[in-house]
Amino acid sequence: MAQALQEHAAVSRLGVHQRVRVLLGDHQPMFLEQAALTIRSWPEFELVGAVGPDMFLSSLLALQPHVGVLDPTSLDEEAQDAIFARASDGVRLLFLSNTATYESYEALKRGAIGCLTKDVEPRELCDAVAAAARDDPYIATAAVSTIAAQLRLRNRIDRPHLSSRQLEILRLIAEGRTTKEVADQLGIASTTVKTHLRAIYRALGVRNRTQAVLEALRHELIH
Repeated sequence: MAQALQEHAAVSRLGVHQRVRVLLGDHQPMFLEQAALTIRSWPEFELVGAVGPDMFLSSLLALQPHVGVLDPTSLDEEAQDAIFARASDGVRLLFLSNTATYESYEALKRGAIGCLTKDVEPRELCDAVAAAARDDPYIATAAVSTIAAQLRLRNRIDRPHLSSRQLEILRLIAEGRTTKEVADQLGIASTTVKTHLRAIYRALGVRNRTQAVLEALRHELIH
């Protein structure tokens, strides 16, 4: 398994110039051990800690990871709020749960860049961390239908107005394209894509790509 992950890392599309610092948090020691082994097997990652949920916030502050992977469901609301506040302040947080539930949707709304379930395969865990490090959203296949159901329940009439170009960019972002890939496909500059993204965030009242895609789906602006 480690060899396969290393081979994948050699051709990864991480697109950063430093090792990605990863912090894991979970209350199940066996899962934590396996996830730690997986992260260590990827040369572009640096595992800075594997801790219980109650130690996750202090570890975030002390260790300054780029990406955090956490199941926070055992924590009280105040502790979760403090962690998600850090997710809105630069740390890319991947929400982890036993099964895909409405909590996955809520985590994305609160600032998580993606969500995973604990039956995640090693390759998918690494792909999710790499995507988060690039500021790209990642939603596990197992969670898609649950999140879609939550979006339908929360759909509102007041649909924001986006231009055809902004909708085009949103559709490509929803497919997991990077800023450069969007720019190349549309034949425009990366800086132009970023300008459109900032306008999209303002129109939708969101802070990042994941939230923008969720809002666009909720309002049925994209499909």
